[in-house]
Amino acid sequence: MDLPSNVHIHSGFYILLFGRHRTKGKTKYDVIFEEVAKLLQTHRGYRLYVTGHSLGGAIATLFAFYAAASFDQRIPKPVTCIAFASPKLAGIDFRISFRALEKAGCLRCVRVSNDRDVVTTVPTDRSGSCMSQSRIYRHVGMSLTLYNTMFYTRSMQLGYTRRYPGFCGLCCHDWSKQTRRLIWCLACWPTLCCKEDYTQWHSCAEYTRRIEAQKEELQTQHLNYLYSRIFTKEDGDDDDDEAVMAMDRLLYGNAIYGDGKLPIELYQ
Repeated sequence: MDLPSNVHIHSGFYILLFGRHRTKGKTKYDVIFEEVAKLLQTHRGYRLYVTGHSLGGAIATLFAFYAAASFDQRIPKPVTCIAFASPKLAGIDFRISFRALEKAGCLRCVRVSNDRDVVTTVPTDRSGSCMSQSRIYRHVGMSLTLYNTMFYTRSMQLGYTRRYPGFCGLCCHDWSKQTRRLIWCLACWPTLCCKEDYTQWHSCAEYTRRIEAQKEELQTQHLNYLYSRIFTKEDGDDDDDEAVMAMDRLLYGNAIYGDGKLPIELYQ
């Protein structure tokens, strides 16, 4: 897998974590990393879990990415990130690097989002055109979407971001996604004009309520199992077209509904 030489990250998130303090001269990342490393040295056998909500979810994802990429032996791998209501924080090159750490067993990430939570859909692309792929913000990791059972028959959806082959595949996907979003906005315009408080879908209380409702089902899931199903190896390279097709058939076409496991779906 060819890794990008540069990774584009939202400047606001990056500066918040890596901006140096005027007097101490250290970044928040440096301070947190050192404290965590000391705790892990003191408490042998423990692993690092990073979590946060909304802005904290984006910062947790960024911190987990850099901690997982660190060569510091005090940080046991994999680093696990559980991000709630996180906005998008970087582009396609960040996703490629993020996936490489996941495949290497250094990083695991679950992004939990409520359906109708608008914070998880921003920021949008900076150029207004899907032709500039490096400028389009994208999510990373495994996604767990929680639905309001008042509007949907299903209660949750667990999946991993689908990989689209090449530049043309990404452009076609982005165009179709923007078209679906426009159609949805036009169809739901009367509802959007109502005095409905959409911030309620973003609150910690609503996330807690939906997670509690799916507690028993979620307790049957194991990240090691899910990641082992996603990163199958064929011919030593999962980027091979035949390997990708085989993985799609395994995870998407032949979803498992038995043995207490949720069907794993590949989607954006």
